[in-house]
Amino acid sequence: MSKDVVSINSLSRQLSELGVQSGDLLFIAADLMKLGYFNKNRKQTLDDIVDMLFSLIGDDGTIVIPSYTKYFTRFRKQPEIIFNQDIDSTSGSLSNHLLKYPRTLRSSHPTNSVIAIGRYAEYIVKNHDEHSSSYSPILKVIELGGKNLMLGCFNDFRLAPMALHAAQEKLGYTSKHWMSGYVQTYFYNRNGEKKLFTRHDIGGCASGAYKLLGHHFKNGAINILKTGNSNSALIDTKKSYEIFFQILQKHPEIIRCDDSRCHDCYGSSVYNPKGFIFHWITFFIEKLFSNK
Repeated sequence: MSKDVVSINSLSRQLSELGVQSGDLLFIAADLMKLGYFNKNRKQTLDDIVDMLFSLIGDDGTIVIPSYTKYFTRFRKQPEIIFNQDIDSTSGSLSNHLLKYPRTLRSSHPTNSVIAIGRYAEYIVKNHDEHSSSYSPILKVIELGGKNLMLGCFNDFRLAPMALHAAQEKLGYTSKHWMSGYVQTYFYNRNGEKKLFTRHDIGGCASGAYKLLGHHFKNGAINILKTGNSNSALIDTKKSYEIFFQILQKHPEIIRCDDSRCHDCYGSSVYNPKGFIFHWITFFIEKLFSNK
């Protein structure tokens, strides 16, 4: 079955119908390949999509996108991994493309930087550095009444509405992640000195977040529409945050994914309080025998 030919004008109309409008503050996660739009080459395609997004939100709008970067573990340091403002992002093609735009501002967090363009860009990235929490820019987006655009990637259940990690952080769950204190990278501080950064707050697996989508529908927190050859979602970040916070505060185990071998979910004292010890015992026994 052949896929539809997608035009930039049709994408613009669909996103407008989804609810993207002038003045919006958009926190974007994207899988552009699934949209099905292509024009001449990769750069032109990305330019078209960026231009389309800015034409929809206008001069008063703001775009925020993760620009997360590589890291290493405490026991296997890699001196060549050093965060700087020009380092490539691991957050996808749109993130790396926007890094080249002259109006782009990037925060200085050594592992979880974000980039922002537009009205609230300076406020979003301000003070997001080695001294701040990983997800503090998301809390600013929520505070400002922003929207979370899952562009072409709503069907990817490895992803979740961005408010999930903000709620986990506010509840103190990110500091209890099994890798907290073991994720590191190098960076240059404001004095130009090379320093070692250790991350102590990790959101972890988000694949179980689909279990709370029903609450999003019930509370009018999410709109979904076919965009190009895939589905996109536009999420009210304040409503989404409240849903995640209230439910995870009482029932954090609901967020466990469907993979019983997942350390983030089943090896966590937060998300698997009755079985996390058994999970790790089983894992180390299997690892021990597999090495023989």
